[in-house]
Amino acid sequence: MNRIFLLLAGIGLLAACGRDDLGFDVPPPSDSVDYDVTITGAPTEDVEELAEETLALYRRQEDGAASPAFLRRRADNDIDTMQSILQSEGYYQAEVTRDVTGEGETLAVEMAIEPGPAFTLTRHEFDLTGPTAPAGFPGPAELGSPIGERAQAIRILEAEDAAVAWLRNAGYAYAEFVERDAVADPATATLTVTTTIDEGRPHTFGPVSYVGLTAVEREYLDTYIPWVPGQTYDALTLREFQQDLVRTELFNTVTAEPPEEEPGTTALPITVTVDERKERTISAGLRYDTEAGLGLTASLEHRNLLGRNENALFDVKLGLEESAVGLSFRVPQFRRDGQTATFQTRLTQTDEDAFEGTTFTIGGGLERELTDEWRGGVSAVYELSDVEENGVPTDISIVGLPTFVAYDNTDDLLDPRSGRRARLVVSPFAGTVNDDSVTFLRLDGRASFYLPIDEEREFVLATRGRVGSILAEDVFDVPVTRRLFSGGGGSVRGFANRSLGPEDASGDARGGLSVFEIGTELRYPIRGNIGGVAFVEAGQVSDSVTPEFDDLRLSFGAGVRYYSPIGPVRADLAFPVDPDDNEDVFQFYLAIGQAF
Repeated sequence: MNRIFLLLAGIGLLAACGRDDLGFDVPPPSDSVDYDVTITGAPTEDVEELAEETLALYRRQEDGAASPAFLRRRADNDIDTMQSILQSEGYYQAEVTRDVTGEGETLAVEMAIEPGPAFTLTRHEFDLTGPTAPAGFPGPAELGSPIGERAQAIRILEAEDAAVAWLRNAGYAYAEFVERDAVADPATATLTVTTTIDEGRPHTFGPVSYVGLTAVEREYLDTYIPWVPGQTYDALTLREFQQDLVRTELFNTVTAEPPEEEPGTTALPITVTVDERKERTISAGLRYDTEAGLGLTASLEHRNLLGRNENALFDVKLGLEESAVGLSFRVPQFRRDGQTATFQTRLTQTDEDAFEGTTFTIGGGLERELTDEWRGGVSAVYELSDVEENGVPTDISIVGLPTFVAYDNTDDLLDPRSGRRARLVVSPFAGTVNDDSVTFLRLDGRASFYLPIDEEREFVLATRGRVGSILAEDVFDVPVTRRLFSGGGGSVRGFANRSLGPEDASGDARGGLSVFEIGTELRYPIRGNIGGVAFVEAGQVSDSVTPEFDDLRLSFGAGVRYYSPIGPVRADLAFPVDPDDNEDVFQFYLAIGQAF
């Protein structure tokens, strides 16, 4: 039985990529001839797709060919490439011929394939150089090798990579591929493969050292170390540690790695190299909508106030309807891993249709990372307000205990293209309004979903919803600053800010005990960094504790997005369906960030 010894090299085989038939780039001659290419007999769609991506006949088709003879030589050179593609897909006895026909300015090239039988991978063994295989080391089939199936090179290579990755995650930090022996038997159309891997010796996590620290305390970074001394080395755990340090936003770059060469000790020292970011950031922005007019924002942020990633943020907002100044302070890793202490205070001057006056709030709390996707927290907040509602002065003094749980698995904070977000806030309040005692419970739930429509994730269907309710006997038992409102650029576009729902004697929205909002938006590319959106939204506020759906207000619109380095800049034009006499026929919004 004749046996052919083959070394599988995968699909990185195309030495001719980016080069013409003579081995060097040749500019297309002015009198070049055009040609069409067809492939016949391809056994799978994968073979056709690889050929179109790889063959010089396709890659240089737009350039044409200098002459029919030049085209024949190009096709001849592609025969070896085509056979390599077929071998990578398991067809080791394939024959490829070419035929160039036609006259004049357009020629036809046919690559004819006789694939022969598909070879089956009957055996794949991992040969480890150590005396015994590590406990639990999986077999090739468990790692994805196509045993009993068509001998696709890419799946064999992926199984080898998976074996090395398994070893590195099991303490063998320096495991590496050595060689591969593949034996094909043409008589039976079968293939056997033996892969040799040098696993080295097992290691444990050793001491951690830092390079590049100046303002950040190393003791703070140590709080993110997820292993205990003597724990078996795990490359995945090390990557998670590195990503946790990246998420602190203290550094431009972070690398965490063992020594390049295997040390002489079992305990593996880990070196973390960082490039610290500037600690202070000054930012400014603006937004505009038809009803509220121009709004300006500015902030000063310090991300490492005391050396342990303490975040202090001072921000100012100036607008025709609302102006505010605020200070917030966050202490991550507070007393335990994944826990953050928060403090915030804010002074707001409001001049809206619903009410006008001054509101002061102060509060603090704790937030915890429950998992990579879940987060929860509880806080205490005190509000002192002096406002005027429908011409009636109102003094508000209340204390609340907002508690939240949030879920987020989206791929981007400012411009998500896949995933979902949800947040539920439950807030009991008690206090006085004009010296009368009040108690109520406020619930507010929001969710949004992002579904990419195409593989490139340029077309995205985004959907959002909101349901809120206040448990109280009467809407006037709830201070106006804590009632539920809807309408405007952050909820139902097309309507004025906080304008939906029951109205007071002056015809202004006064808020309610329940709210319902829903909207969907199609995001699509236009050109370069410019994109577009089309949206439909609906919402309503009512005096009942449970949301009502029989009088939803509808709107629709479109907008453009400029995808800048700091996030999308949006401009939206929205129209209410069946507007009332006192409502504008459209609203225009200009802001930074997606609508949701």
